[in-house]
Amino acid sequence: MQDVNTLDAENAFKIFDTDGSGTIEFDEFVMSLLLKDKPTVEQFASICMSIYDQDGDGFITEEEMKRMGHTKLRVTNQYTHEKRAEMDSSIETLFNTIDKDRNGKITRAELLKALKENPELQTVL
Repeated sequence: MQDVNTLDAENAFKIFDTDGSGTIEFDEFVMSLLLKDKPTVEQFASICMSIYDQDGDGFITEEEMKRMGHTKLRVTNQYTHEKRAEMDSSIETLFNTIDKDRNGKITRAELLKALKENPELQTVL
């Protein structure tokens, strides 16, 4: 008979391993952190800024988003030329959706506005 802690761990693992692969991928790990306490839109925007703004200048660039996307592909063992090209195309579209003033930088205010206007962005960021 398994003890309660083992069962709790197994159940938690099943919850976070959303694709049933037997491993918790990068996106599943990030979601597990976010689901611990459902963040408000403002908190989610702050989390995204922390993750994507790699140089700490207060802006997210398309290059920073692509670097994170490439890291995700590597961590999940999905990095191929084709996957990278798909990721880059998706990120370009996403970036242009959020960067309303087209200055090549996403501010926290732009991100927050986009998240409020398009709540489904939380699933792709």
